[in-house]
Amino acid sequence: MRILLFVVASYVCLVINVYSQRVYTFDEYYNQVVTSNPLVLEAKFEITAAEAELFGARGLFDPILSGGFNLKTQDAKDKLNDIDVSLEIPFASMFGPKVKAEMRRAVATSTNPADRTSTPFDASIGVSLPLGQGIFTDPKRNKLFQAEIKPEIGQAKFQEKRNKILVEALTLYWKWAESYQQVRIAENLLIIAQERAQQLRDRATAGDIAAMDSLEANLEVVFRNGKLLEKQQAYEQASVNLQVYVWDNNQQQTPLPGIPEPFQTVVKLTEQEIQAARTDAKLLRPEVKMLQLERNIANLDLNLANEFLRPNINANLDLMMYGLGGIGPGNLKFGLTMSQPILFRQARSQEELANIGIKRIDLQAIQMDATVTADVNYYATAVNRTFEQIQLLITEVSLASQLLNFERERLIAGETSLFLVNQRERFLAQSQEKLAKEQSNYFKALIYLRWARGTI
Repeated sequence: MRILLFVVASYVCLVINVYSQRVYTFDEYYNQVVTSNPLVLEAKFEITAAEAELFGARGLFDPILSGGFNLKTQDAKDKLNDIDVSLEIPFASMFGPKVKAEMRRAVATSTNPADRTSTPFDASIGVSLPLGQGIFTDPKRNKLFQAEIKPEIGQAKFQEKRNKILVEALTLYWKWAESYQQVRIAENLLIIAQERAQQLRDRATAGDIAAMDSLEANLEVVFRNGKLLEKQQAYEQASVNLQVYVWDNNQQQTPLPGIPEPFQTVVKLTEQEIQAARTDAKLLRPEVKMLQLERNIANLDLNLANEFLRPNINANLDLMMYGLGGIGPGNLKFGLTMSQPILFRQARSQEELANIGIKRIDLQAIQMDATVTADVNYYATAVNRTFEQIQLLITEVSLASQLLNFERERLIAGETSLFLVNQRERFLAQSQEKLAKEQSNYFKALIYLRWARGTI
């Protein structure tokens, strides 16, 4: 009876000791990894780099101010006296027009009469735009349109890297929690053996039993001490692995602030929940998003290739001002240029390559759809099978505990041996360890399911 009372007291003291310590919850750990881990912060540069690329592409349509001055004299007379200043503003709209304002001065004696200007200068304002190739897109606009998609690709790349980091980090938490529970089980088992050995030593000292009768109890203490050291080593290693992901806001690694939270109640996934996870995976997985965005970029390449199949015709219209006479409707300058390959072989090649790129992405998308569905099915099955294992182990622990209590009562009555009691206690501890392992596997499978669903 004393042993039974001690077992209950030891368990109560153990529970009080556990809950008196600072608990480092899973949610607290998750938030710390997401906000402070250097690998997660580094992954965010995928977004920043994409935004920088978009900023650079917009620079293709910056207004361009250019100018030049040339002076050449002979015998104190100007042979060359030219000034040319212009401002060109391109637009990323349909037709891709360019508006240009220009001021020219060329009044030296050696200036070509066709280039000579009025005094003090000639000025013009006009527009140039394509009438064939380049109406809908051109290389500059295509680069801008693709760059506008890049921030979404950067976000998807960030999510893919972040999700991979979180899977590694969060599964380590539940491995840490499992190893902690196993230490507690081994400690409790050792305390019981130590108390029993002390009682037998007291009885041997009092002459109630022979001294050799306490040897088995002492041997069990040594055995359980060794098991505890193994569990403590595993817990320390799990703590070291977990601490790799624990950082503060200043990117300084911090010690673990407490012990892991106890395993919570587990539930079985319903078919409706699994189907919802499949649907979400096809919408939320970053790999799926990237394929969709890559197809959008491939479509832009196809549009550009089709544009090169048109003739290259450009029109220019300028309103002229000669000297200080002002701009009038009769002062116009109009030009038209055209170039066209005879066979369009290069353009047709680009079109074919663009179509091949789209077909490749479509085939990858078909495979990706099957892959994300398989991922959800795999981890959903893992969650539900682990749930069933946990239910069996809960029953096993309950039955092993009842059997141990009966065996202890028989020991008190002198109807069994200490060896059998030790074996019952070991079996109960093994069942508790298996239960802790399966609980850890359940929560790790949930993390993988969240990854497969795209909601981690």
